[in-house]
Amino acid sequence: MLRPLRSPCTLFEWLTFVANQEKLLFVDSGVADVESLLFGLESGYTVIPLCNDSDPITQLSTAIALHAPVDEMVIVAHAEPGRIIFAGQSIDVIALEQHGQELADWRSDLTEDAGISIYACQLAAGEIGRDFLQLLGCLTGAKVASSTLPIGNLGAYQNWHLDHYTHAFDAPLPFHEKEVAAYQHTLAPVISIDRIASVLSVIEGASGTRQMEFVVTLSEPATTTVGIPYRTLDGMGTATGGIDYTEEASTVYIYAGQSSATINIAVLGDSTDEVDESVVLELFNPENAVFPDGAPSLRTTGVILDDDGSASNLALFVSQVQVVEGNSGGKQAVFEVQLSRPSTDSVTLNYTTADGSAVAGQDYQAQAGTVTFLPGETVKAVSVPVIGDTVAEANEFFNLVFTPTAAIANGVTGAVGTAVILDDDTSSSLPEISLSGGRTIEGASSSRQMEFVVTLSEPATTTVEIPYRTLDGMGTATGGIDYTEEASTVYIRAGQSSATINITVAGDSTDEVDESVVLELFNSKNAVFPDGVNTLQAIGFILDDDGADNNLGLFIGNAQIVEGANGVAREVAVPFICLVRPIKH
Repeated sequence: MLRPLRSPCTLFEWLTFVANQEKLLFVDSGVADVESLLFGLESGYTVIPLCNDSDPITQLSTAIALHAPVDEMVIVAHAEPGRIIFAGQSIDVIALEQHGQELADWRSDLTEDAGISIYACQLAAGEIGRDFLQLLGCLTGAKVASSTLPIGNLGAYQNWHLDHYTHAFDAPLPFHEKEVAAYQHTLAPVISIDRIASVLSVIEGASGTRQMEFVVTLSEPATTTVGIPYRTLDGMGTATGGIDYTEEASTVYIYAGQSSATINIAVLGDSTDEVDESVVLELFNPENAVFPDGAPSLRTTGVILDDDGSASNLALFVSQVQVVEGNSGGKQAVFEVQLSRPSTDSVTLNYTTADGSAVAGQDYQAQAGTVTFLPGETVKAVSVPVIGDTVAEANEFFNLVFTPTAAIANGVTGAVGTAVILDDDTSSSLPEISLSGGRTIEGASSSRQMEFVVTLSEPATTTVEIPYRTLDGMGTATGGIDYTEEASTVYIRAGQSSATINITVAGDSTDEVDESVVLELFNSKNAVFPDGVNTLQAIGFILDDDGADNNLGLFIGNAQIVEGANGVAREVAVPFICLVRPIKH
């Protein structure tokens, strides 16, 4: 009979210990409310706690040797792609390689068909996650399974499905269905935006600034510091960065024991009569927490309410969606449909899906219908089923298109939402994309072109489509003043291997330092970015030619590293550390 748990590392005191049992369940002391799961433990398991007093791999090795021969190992812990977090430490591919001989010694204590099932959020996600599982299996000789998605209570449903295997085997879930269904936590905190606590609608004002507040919350208090980079996506909302609001790019932190933090975006007041406008904030690349359903980013829309003039300012905004495809049906692309302010009358809007690179019937299920906002309502949702498959392909997209009525003052401007279907299947058959930026002398007037060259690793066999956008605020130049902001698509036709993107640089006679412009590629079709990343950025330079002062600028590119597996060393890929122009002695 189970007794209350007095401390995370006294599981032996309240679970019956059976010597030489061949089924081991390792539970990390940081897993929330583990007692509720263990009340529904399947028979035959020896439960072994992982505590913070020694190396976690050594703890595993000691237990395996004690209970040999072991046929089944189950680990329940926190994780992120390619890195499992237990016993107060992080174990990644490098740590596995450092413990290579110790892990290889498991072979004498595991049965020939032993399996290791790891219930840990997103451990298997991406190339880095697959490398982790592959190396663990290679060293130990065991079959290994884990998940590319968050594990536990995801709000709308429970996920305890392991979807990535090094070799096929029957991966067990050691807990009864009743206890799993009642579990209230995830094995990594899930990030969301609290719409109730946030201030997402802000009256513009005639001057000065007012704050739009995005409250970032975790599904449970952080056990270690959670860092979440964020940025405003100018061009994805209808408001203009630098004119209607201050663009931002930074990181928000939620410290151990806390469960929320606030991001402030400054709204700039004016006296211009205009319709209500939207601002899109994106969170991405979190550390020690995950986004719902394994998505790589989370986007939220804020609204600037115009208070000038007497005409109706009512605006319609449809969200941009990202959804991981999966291997079969069941995933939904959920669009948020929003009125900028409550209407005094009911508003009914027709919608339909429209193909982009994704095709209805193959990649998603076509939908058509109506949404009705009753007086006082401002937010609705439209779900579109996504058709999963196991075909390796580029990310694809489709649109949800609304037909505005006369009540919608911004017309078609915000009436289209785009869903990006993120492919989660692997292949090396698609060409790889690279991007390089150029240098342009500014000039005193008119404009000049800055060239970014997009190159494929091999000629395209079919048309490659790559959307692109300038990221104002990421470089030192200012969009709309130093250069013309762009958001479009570049095409590389079959048989070709490169294309050029031109960004217009505005000339002036102001003496200033050299400046930089950042261009981002995303959502490619029929080609892939290096190492499975979702975007690719490059920097171009505007060379000032006014005045006699020193204009020399130093720019350092962002570094990326893919850990790899099997002891193969990889170098940190630093795009550049450069001076924009030669030094004059």
